[in-house]
Amino acid sequence: MECTVSEMLLAILKKHGVKYICGLPAAQIGLIMDSASRDPDLVYITTRHEEAAGHMAASISRVTDTVGVCFATVGPGATNLVPGVAAAFADNIPIIVITGQNQARAIDPGIDQLQSADQQALFRPITKWNAIVHHPERAPELFERAIHIARSGRPGPVQLDIPCDVGTQLCRYNLTQTPPYRLQRPTPAALSCRRSSLPCVRPAGRC
Repeated sequence: MECTVSEMLLAILKKHGVKYICGLPAAQIGLIMDSASRDPDLVYITTRHEEAAGHMAASISRVTDTVGVCFATVGPGATNLVPGVAAAFADNIPIIVITGQNQARAIDPGIDQLQSADQQALFRPITKWNAIVHHPERAPELFERAIHIARSGRPGPVQLDIPCDVGTQLCRYNLTQTPPYRLQRPTPAALSCRRSSLPCVRPAGRC
C-alpha cells in the first residue's frame, strides 16, 4: 500500500480497531483531520477545545477495547491538550496523541516559527513514549510502535509529532503484516514478606 503519511496513519489506526477521533482542526493538522472527516469508517468528532479532545479520547478508551485518539495543532493547540493527557497518564489510560508541527526543517530552537513549541519536551513527563516523525519511510513503524506501547504493560498515553510537510509525503507499508510486537499485560507481583527490622503486621502464620 502506498499513500501519504497522513492516510497511512488513519489506515493503521483503523487496522487496530479505532473508530472515533477527537480534535480541533487547524493549519498544521488540517490534512489529517480532513482525511479523517472524509473516511466513512471513522467518526470524526470536532471539539470546542483541545482539552476536551484529550478527556474524550480517554473516555472512549475506557469504554472500548482499543486506544482513544486525539489531535491538535502546533503550539497553543498542543499545550491545551496537556490537562487531558496528564489525567490519562495518571489513570493509566491508553490514548494516542497526534500533534501537528511546523515543517521538519524548521524544528530547531534557533529558528523562530509561528506558534512553534518544543512539544516533545512538553509531553515527555506525561506520556509513556513520544517521538517526531522526521522521515516518511519511518512513519508506519512509529505508528505501530505507538499503539503497542500505549496498550502494553502499564497502559498510558503516547504522543507523536507530525511535521506538516512530512504528512503530505508518500510512504509504503503492508497493512497485512504483523509487527514483531507482543502485547504484554501487567501481572501482580507475588505476595512475599521480606525480612526487615520492622515488625510483621500480617496475621500469624502468613509470613
